[in-house]
Amino acid sequence: MTTYISIIIFGILFGGLGSYFVVKSAKNKLNKQKESILQKAKTQVSEIKNEAQSDIKYQESVIADLDKEFQSFIPVLEDKIDKKQNFLKKRESKLSQINHKISESKDSISKTEESLKDITSDTLSKLSQKAEKSVDETKESIKSDLKNEFQKFYAKEIQSYANHISDISVKKAQEDLKVIMQKYTEPSSTDRLDKHFELLSPKEALRLAGPDSTNFKYIKDKLDVDIEIDEVEPNVVRVSGFILWKQEIAKLTLDKLTKLSHIDQPIIDKVIQQSTDEMNQHLESIGKDVAKEIQLESPSKELLNILGRLQYRTSYGQNILFHSFEVAYFSQIIANMLGEDPRVAFLAGFFHDVGKAIDQEQEGTHDLLGKEFLESQGFDYEIYHPAHSHHYLVPVETTIGEIVIIADKISAGRPGARAESAEMYYERVKGLERIAAEYEGVKKAYAISAGREIRTFLDENKVSDKDMDKLAQTIAHQVESELTYPGQIKVNLIRTVQSSDYANKK
Repeated sequence: MTTYISIIIFGILFGGLGSYFVVKSAKNKLNKQKESILQKAKTQVSEIKNEAQSDIKYQESVIADLDKEFQSFIPVLEDKIDKKQNFLKKRESKLSQINHKISESKDSISKTEESLKDITSDTLSKLSQKAEKSVDETKESIKSDLKNEFQKFYAKEIQSYANHISDISVKKAQEDLKVIMQKYTEPSSTDRLDKHFELLSPKEALRLAGPDSTNFKYIKDKLDVDIEIDEVEPNVVRVSGFILWKQEIAKLTLDKLTKLSHIDQPIIDKVIQQSTDEMNQHLESIGKDVAKEIQLESPSKELLNILGRLQYRTSYGQNILFHSFEVAYFSQIIANMLGEDPRVAFLAGFFHDVGKAIDQEQEGTHDLLGKEFLESQGFDYEIYHPAHSHHYLVPVETTIGEIVIIADKISAGRPGARAESAEMYYERVKGLERIAAEYEGVKKAYAISAGREIRTFLDENKVSDKDMDKLAQTIAHQVESELTYPGQIKVNLIRTVQSSDYANKK
């Protein structure tokens, strides 16, 4: 009996071990199949991803071309808008004359009504008897007939005046604009500042840069500029920055450092301060020349510095100081033609963009900052209001304000006035990608659509959906404060969450 039980137990154990090895073998086989399927899936996903990226690049290229074509129509549309504005002004003047004639006609009606009272009661009685109406009813009937006749005459005259205005207003506006533009013969006002600093030898450039470019990095942090040795010409140092007077300070600093045998951070600090002081003196000197040119009496030291900065500020490649003079002269010519004060129009035109000498270092739009600065300097409302309203931040309330808007468009829209160089475009694209990459949670950032959109891919584990709006606003504000660009730039954040699993039948 014991032997029989032992045999049974041994059989159970042997069967259990056999089952265990069979199951284990099956599991190993399933794991290998699973790994094979996963590998194939990953390969397919990679192929699909590559195809999608290729398609995205193609679509982005198409969108960029369409965007470029659209931008080419903007000057044409602006020109049409200017013509429409001039047409409306002329029409308003004619309507004013019409209203005056209407007023005279109303006086005539009043006199006519008074004359009706002089009609003798006998005549009224006879008329009323024939018409079988009372005297009062007859009076009202006559008045009504006269009014109806006059209204027909009035409507006909109004239509005649309207047709006349429509025929001559557009031609007159075009003639006036041609005269204004032909009277100004200055060359293009695009920026021509040199960004290169040439040394005697590549060895001198490396000495100036310091070990691992530590000197260049230190100056970059101090002045917010980019400094690098040219790859093609190693004896040339390239200096660039969004604030051009700081770019000039950096060039002055490098020039002084080349004359020193030893360079370290305390010495760089001292040289930067010396260069900054020299640059401020230079800006004040420019400001004095400008103040003399525009006939300003007793300008403050702060105003002189701001006037000098205008020479080192550009917008879409156009030098703001030259642009300010253009707008001033155009405004003066238009004011003369319209009977407005040419001196006030000149100053209002010149100072309309003064805020652009402030907005790179101070929070706020250039139109608001310009208005506040001019007001603090004691300028009249007629002069600082156009600075505040020329981009319609506030409604335009003066004729001079409208004149400055027209003059600004003429200066910006004339051939050769504004151009974005390849270098400026590269700086903008590079700046966009740099700014986006600075934020935690950003995996990749690409400037697309000709630099009009920064597309940012986020790490879903570090940035939540609720944080995206705030992050987009923060990036947009930094772009506004640090970069120079036409129009607007879209900040596009993309966050995706992926999860996968597999169902297998055993």
